[in-house]
Amino acid sequence: MTMNKVYFISEKNLRAQSLINDNVDSTYLNSAILTAQTTNLKEVIGSTLYKKIEDLVISGDIKTEEHAIYQTLLDDYIQPYLINRIMSDICVPLHYKTRNAGIVVNADQHFQSASLNEVEYVKNYYEHLSVFNANRVIEFIIKNKDIIPECDENWIKMSRNTTKSSIYFRK
Repeated sequence: MTMNKVYFISEKNLRAQSLINDNVDSTYLNSAILTAQTTNLKEVIGSTLYKKIEDLVISGDIKTEEHAIYQTLLDDYIQPYLINRIMSDICVPLHYKTRNAGIVVNADQHFQSASLNEVEYVKNYYEHLSVFNANRVIEFIIKNKDIIPECDENWIKMSRNTTKSSIYFRK
């Protein structure tokens, strides 16, 4: 049985709303989208709400007036979070490649590759933005807890305890 992959943001929308160049391979983007959703977003919104949104996207019901709150959550809160999470997550795979010779730095004859410190700086920049947007997602869900039944007291307690700080300390 093959599972359908559900994307909460399309590759086209990701490219349009971010600084990702058109020449970035779709394989990297689609992988980064799924990783950001299933690993990071699911942690932010909880499995129950994640599954609800996934089911609504699959069925197309997310676009109905009855489910407008989920469409707003997806468009105005989750997608900005995903964009910055993906931008952070994709820095390393785009810079470093695994080849038969081992891990190599991506280099092109017309561009100079960024140093590891520069890659880490860009990654941290987008990580900071993704944390900001994760907090916005959580605040929106809590504010609308009366109309988002997947937001129960256990999730609220957990989300308040696991909100990440946007402060970074250099080693």
